[in-house]
Amino acid sequence: MDAMIEQDSSSNRKFTAIPGAGYALFWGCQIPARLPFLEKGIRALLSRLAISACDVPGFTCCPERSFIANLDPSLWLLTAVRNLALVEAQGLDLLTPCSGCYATFREAVHTMRIDRQAREKIQASLETMGLYWSDRIQVLHLASLIHDTLGLDRLKASLKRNLERLRIAVHYGCNLLDFQGSRTFHYPSRSGELEQLVEALGGISVDYHTKGECCGESLGRTAGTGEARAMARRKVAAVRLGGANAILVACPACFLQLDAQQALMTREGEDHRIPVLYLSELVGLSLGLSPEQLGLSFHRTPVAPLLQEWRAREEEVSSFPDLLDRMALERCLSCSACLNDCPIALTREEYRPNSIIQKLLEGDMEGCLRERTIWFCLECHRCSQLCPQNYSWEKVLGLLKRAAMEEGMAPLALREGVDRFLQKGRLVDPSPSSRARLGLPDVEDLSPQVIREIEERK
Repeated sequence: MDAMIEQDSSSNRKFTAIPGAGYALFWGCQIPARLPFLEKGIRALLSRLAISACDVPGFTCCPERSFIANLDPSLWLLTAVRNLALVEAQGLDLLTPCSGCYATFREAVHTMRIDRQAREKIQASLETMGLYWSDRIQVLHLASLIHDTLGLDRLKASLKRNLERLRIAVHYGCNLLDFQGSRTFHYPSRSGELEQLVEALGGISVDYHTKGECCGESLGRTAGTGEARAMARRKVAAVRLGGANAILVACPACFLQLDAQQALMTREGEDHRIPVLYLSELVGLSLGLSPEQLGLSFHRTPVAPLLQEWRAREEEVSSFPDLLDRMALERCLSCSACLNDCPIALTREEYRPNSIIQKLLEGDMEGCLRERTIWFCLECHRCSQLCPQNYSWEKVLGLLKRAAMEEGMAPLALREGVDRFLQKGRLVDPSPSSRARLGLPDVEDLSPQVIREIEERK
């Protein structure tokens, strides 16, 4: 798989370290035990981002709310705050790639801030352990570190690969979202933090109707695998309907649910093969990390088809004419409003500008130049005047016509007119006898030297 993405020497370029940044890495339980390849990839990504992070000894499970808080709320809170106190003792902030851990710590901090009785009880217990919590540290999810601390502008400036408008379905999961003001991410929208990240990487964030729903992973422990699989099936079906190339997650439980359940459903005859990428993997690939560095071969639902599609799009872009704006053409294709305004499109059924645009976007430049309908354009400027995208189809055709003429592929009448201009400085020879009958003076014959001098000075 690694061979699918070629690395160059420029991919070794590093970020300038964030001044004063120092983080304690809290991995949680799932990543080290069940998804160690994610840990490997995240460590590689942090190194590429020049972010200083270290492991702190003594951590327990965060602990996970649905297991421990329901059993004993005091045990849940003390365990969570003890982990925070261990980080505080090191003078660091806490960074976690696990949404469940992020939710636990944010809610624990929220509880300590608003519940004086609980806070005093927890502080007394911490003192017996030689620890103290003073609410001085930040709790960051990897997503908030990239989106807010690092910043999308800084990230975009260092990209080695653009997603080339791959369609990515963002799945936030339950634990990353705002809960009673204790977390920083907001309810899924078309312009949320993860959507903005996808677009910063050059992708398209796909909207789908189950976007805000839980993946259902915990049902596998409480209601059975069948119920958990039904939830995954519902999510994946909606993503497929949205035309996504991949699903982006930031939670290890969501990753396990959507990646593994698809593999199991496929094994049983269902066609579910939408790759699931962890946040660190999508960003890492865009920064030049290889699939091997990120451990993509360990996914249950293969990532290779996505990587092949990405590579194909990159090859299309590399062969795309420099004079044409690809993104503007994609907007043009999706709009097609000019079909209702162009006098030729309204009278000639075979004249369909959007079919030529599609060929351009597919990299078939030669096919476009051989297309006879590019010469049907009257250059009447109507599309330029009315285009809601402020991008003239006439301009595109002008560039195609120029390329075709340079390749000797213009209609015969046009080629003859060009030759006549280069030889005599005019497109049509006047008739001396007709002019004489009308009493008009002779038209001066121009020397070919005049045109050559103009060409030399153009």
